[in-house]
Amino acid sequence: MFTLGRGATWEERLFDKVFPAALSVLVVYEKLNRLAATLNAPAGTRPEGMGLVAEVAHQLVSILVFALLVVLFTIRRTPLGQRSNLAGAIVALAGTTALGLFTVIPTPPSSDWRVLGLSAGLALVGILITLWSLATLGRCFGLFPEARGLVTRGPYRIVRHPVYVGELISGFGLLLPIVSVWTVLVFVAFVCLQLWRTRNEERALEAVFPEYAAYRARTARIVPGIF
Repeated sequence: MFTLGRGATWEERLFDKVFPAALSVLVVYEKLNRLAATLNAPAGTRPEGMGLVAEVAHQLVSILVFALLVVLFTIRRTPLGQRSNLAGAIVALAGTTALGLFTVIPTPPSSDWRVLGLSAGLALVGILITLWSLATLGRCFGLFPEARGLVTRGPYRIVRHPVYVGELISGFGLLLPIVSVWTVLVFVAFVCLQLWRTRNEERALEAVFPEYAAYRARTARIVPGIF
């Protein structure tokens, strides 16, 4: 196979960079269409006042996250150690897509403005944390449990997995207006998958970076001072 610098093959570049970046472009396009639909919706069928501001802000920041992913997938480093095994890849993909089930569970949303406001606020805070964490990762970003570099600055000085902290906060925010037995079960499964991902990723990093053990000893996994 023809290689393209640092031992990466054309096939690896295609599946490691081009393909996931292209998928992220499609997500950005879909979210831009959703934002346009929100702004152009007839009065009475969309949030008003601060509700509309919170919804638009949430969508804009979400677009920024996926636009950043396009860049990160394109520029990220090739793994420094072993590639992820199939089990690790499945857990990562399941954790990434689990909350999408919220959109197919027929649960009428709450109409309480306080619940909707708290939901939008949590979702926005969570996405901002995720955006900060992804920007800090830069070329070390990865979806599967693979070592592409060791980052200990920014939010990674506080917890070892700030991307997942942001996703858990925003996921909880999305859950609030649609609480039901099924949505709660989906959220619990999402939490379990993300915790499983942290273990897989830490094993991959420890195998490549001997200093990771000291970093792990002094830094919380998800919640500072607790866990």
